[in-house]
Amino acid sequence: MSESFSFNEWESALDVPADLLADDGRGIHELKISNKLYKSKEEIEACTVAESLGDVDRALWIVNRGQPIQKLSVVNNFSQLMDEYPRRALDEVLPAILNSAANSVWHQEYQTALCTFIKSMLDQVAVGSPFIPGALEMAKALMKSDKEAIVQCWSTVYLACIERGLAHDTMLQMIKTAIVEGGFTQPAPCRVWCAKVLGSAVRHFSPADIQAHFLDKALSLCQDTDQEVRASMGLQLAQFARSVDGKTQHDRILPEFVDLILDEEVGVREAAVQGLSQVLDFLPADAKRTYVIPTWTATLGDAQLAKVLAREFGVFFWHCKECMTEADMATFIKYYLDQAQATDMDVRVHCAYNLPAMVKSLGTDARLMAAISKLCNDPQVAVRHRMCLCLSVLADLLGAECYQHLRTSFFTLFGDNEHIFETLLLSLDAITRRFLADPAFQKGTDMNDFLFIVFRKIRELIAKAKWPQVHACLVQARNYAEYFDPEAVYDICIPVLTRIIYEAPRAALQDLGTQLAVQSIRRFRRLDHRDGQCRALVADLAFSSTFRHRMQYLGVCAHVLALASGKLFRTYFAHAYLALSADAVLGVRRKMVALLPAAAAAIAGAAADDPLVKKYAATIVYLRGIGVDVPDSWPAVADEDAEADRDREADEDAAVRDDLEDARRKDGELRRLVAGMDKDVVAAAAAAAAAGVGNGTSGAGKDRRRTGGVGKTAPTPAAASSLAAPLAAGSGKRDSLRSTGKTSHASVGTGALTPSNATASPTLTTDRGTGRRPTRLRSANAAIGGDDAHAPAAVVPPPPAPLAPPTVPGAAHRSKSNTTLNYAAVAGTTSTSASSSSPPASSSNPALAAVTSAGASSVPRNGGGGGGGGGGGGARRASGPLLSTDAAACAVDRRRGDRVGAGPSPSSSSSSAGGVKLPALSARSGAVGRP
Repeated sequence: MSESFSFNEWESALDVPADLLADDGRGIHELKISNKLYKSKEEIEACTVAESLGDVDRALWIVNRGQPIQKLSVVNNFSQLMDEYPRRALDEVLPAILNSAANSVWHQEYQTALCTFIKSMLDQVAVGSPFIPGALEMAKALMKSDKEAIVQCWSTVYLACIERGLAHDTMLQMIKTAIVEGGFTQPAPCRVWCAKVLGSAVRHFSPADIQAHFLDKALSLCQDTDQEVRASMGLQLAQFARSVDGKTQHDRILPEFVDLILDEEVGVREAAVQGLSQVLDFLPADAKRTYVIPTWTATLGDAQLAKVLAREFGVFFWHCKECMTEADMATFIKYYLDQAQATDMDVRVHCAYNLPAMVKSLGTDARLMAAISKLCNDPQVAVRHRMCLCLSVLADLLGAECYQHLRTSFFTLFGDNEHIFETLLLSLDAITRRFLADPAFQKGTDMNDFLFIVFRKIRELIAKAKWPQVHACLVQARNYAEYFDPEAVYDICIPVLTRIIYEAPRAALQDLGTQLAVQSIRRFRRLDHRDGQCRALVADLAFSSTFRHRMQYLGVCAHVLALASGKLFRTYFAHAYLALSADAVLGVRRKMVALLPAAAAAIAGAAADDPLVKKYAATIVYLRGIGVDVPDSWPAVADEDAEADRDREADEDAAVRDDLEDARRKDGELRRLVAGMDKDVVAAAAAAAAAGVGNGTSGAGKDRRRTGGVGKTAPTPAAASSLAAPLAAGSGKRDSLRSTGKTSHASVGTGALTPSNATASPTLTTDRGTGRRPTRLRSANAAIGGDDAHAPAAVVPPPPAPLAPPTVPGAAHRSKSNTTLNYAAVAGTTSTSASSSSPPASSSNPALAAVTSAGASSVPRNGGGGGGGGGGGGARRASGPLLSTDAAACAVDRRRGDRVGAGPSPSSSSSSAGGVKLPALSARSGAVGRP
């Protein structure tokens, strides 16, 4: 039996290399593709740049040895090299880029990009720079290429070098060469090139040199037999009109313009009209009356020039209106209005482009206003798109009357298709600012209607999930909190911003929505609005089970620290911020630590005995215990930063001043009511309370008219008994219930909270102002922070026992606002020092003592229940004979009909000299084990 035959033996028998057999088997097309895809080791090394090279050395290596596709990166990033290494970029990289042009003539893309780059660099280098003659020589050499695209590209560089300026002798020699090559015996392209060279160089010569060397040649080209030459000279003649003296201009240049405008060829006439428009700002008035206006009047009936006349009409009318007679003015205005209704779409587009010039010339002419309305309702998208681009300019020109004339046009374009809306959106902020200057915009409900329409559009975009457009809208609406009334912003903007914060899929959009929300919150004029929005942000984000929401809450804190005062941060956000130091997610803790310097500067403004300071000290100890390097002292605050913080605090206090004054007035009414009670009535009320008598209200008391929750007339003995009984009972229970974490809630009227329902499961609340879905809050007061504050979803092991709080710097870092409104007390928290304070001086009055002792522990504020002094306890004054404002705030809330669970009003802040009283840490919130 014969032995088997292997393929290897067959290769050796044929005596053919294996790689050739492989190539032959793959086929010629596969082989070509393989050669393009798979490079040899030498080819790969030739295109590999060493990582050790610096930026300039890497650029030089690529320009000298790289492929054209690599050189494009150097050309496109040369501006960055100029910023970082200006000397080396100009001395080494720029000449290398210029020399690389000759080595890559075959690469058209690189040649085009290189020519564009060189023309941009010619405007940046000095006049005497060697780069200009170098670029000129390179352009002269590459203009001899056999590729038309390369020739056209480098010819523009050549002319740009001449316009930039060269030595006088060099330019004179170039002009002589161009005149010789542009003789009448030469082809038409040579004469066209001669006209371009003369037009580029004329500005660098004196009128005498122009007239002596090449003016006659230029004027002879205006009478050339080829229309291409005449058209080219019609464009270049404007440079001659600017460079010669007035007599030569009037006697020789302008007559040539008139001849070219009246030429028999359409292309020549169009070029001459464009050239004449470029010199209208330079011509004297007599030249306009003698040549320009009569020539334009003669061309109005030329249908072939309709487009170019419509395009240049604005420049002509603006520069010549002072020289027109009344008949000329009427003729040209009628011509423009007729062109605005022309059948040709391009003509209408040019009319829309020239509208600003016409409005600036004629003002609020009724015919122009009608033309604006018609062009905004044009059936062609291109016309409406042009109107969008010039609408902001029209608003600037119309000034204080812009809203009256542009209202309909703006809303028409704003409700147009997506392309028109996106174009108008680019100038929405500028248009809004102009509308605000119009008194008609501020009358009635126009401002609120405008704001509603804008944010209704944003809601529609959110429903369609067009988030890039939503982001563009918010960028334009970033100043609306300053432009519009805070009440309108709360009702219209806040619901949309809240939806964006919670539903937007992009972090940048959520951050922008948060920034706008913080700006709006600072300007709210009602404390319940500010309080409700801040509490919603804290409860929904800081204590969320999703770490992304907690990260988002730190973004809220960052914006508050950057845009608001330290007082606002301490009031609403500081406690929950410090609680995130024990978060289970490393990214949350890192972001929290990154904000610690700014947060510490804000917390430093609190009083030295403030519980927030103790909580901050415990947080610092805890962070050190888990290995975080944090400073052990308060950060230094610059004087300008402290001054800016005081200014922001003053602005925030001024915004809610009226609301605070209203709350104080109600508080004073309640004090006077209690102080006027008869001692016998109070004694009877106390006896009835001791006997367990419930609420008793006379018939007259049931239907009496209430003002802010307080009867206008003095209560009857039965009514006084019903009022004082639960208060007196609550005063006795306060200390006994403190250790159990519960607060006694007296039944006041029919909407009372009992201890059973006040400490039940968290209340399901709905943010009526924002329109968001119902949110289950852990506790309205715990969201802000305090004894009832909830810990994060998952925590790391507890830290060591906290050290003593650091010494708070003195008045240098504290708020020194002239206004002492003190709304910054953390609502819904109880100061431990208040329970141990001595009785007030006016405690001899039993009624005042009963109401004062029960106002903080028995009367629920906004329905906020909770234990440990959290929800129901309220913010009591530490000392002093004054009545607690809890009852007054509760009455104000009932009068306004605000939702239950919104949390206590900040108007109940302490007015004592010791500063704001914030809650101390309890065992539940981790006073020892966890901050």
